[in-house]
Amino acid sequence: MSRFSKRLQVQERLTRQIGEALWERFRGVCGHVVVVVDCRHLCMIARGVQQYSSATMTQGVWGVGGEGGVRTGWVRGLVGRMR
Repeated sequence: MSRFSKRLQVQERLTRQIGEALWERFRGVCGHVVVVVDCRHLCMIARGVQQYSSATMTQGVWGVGGEGGVRTGWVRGLVGRMR
């Protein structure tokens, strides 16, 4: 992940790059890859909205059937337990 996060970029692109790299690596081993990135952004804390507890979450699914191939309720439940 550090390979991608050192670049200046938006969180959605970071999520996509991590997911695509994991999918390419584990394509023959598993049916799906689910990536969830939960971040606190310095720009939102230091300036802007100045909310210290605000976080931004992006997620993506790669694999057989893409988003439709994985039950979205299962993914949302997993993400909910992570918070």
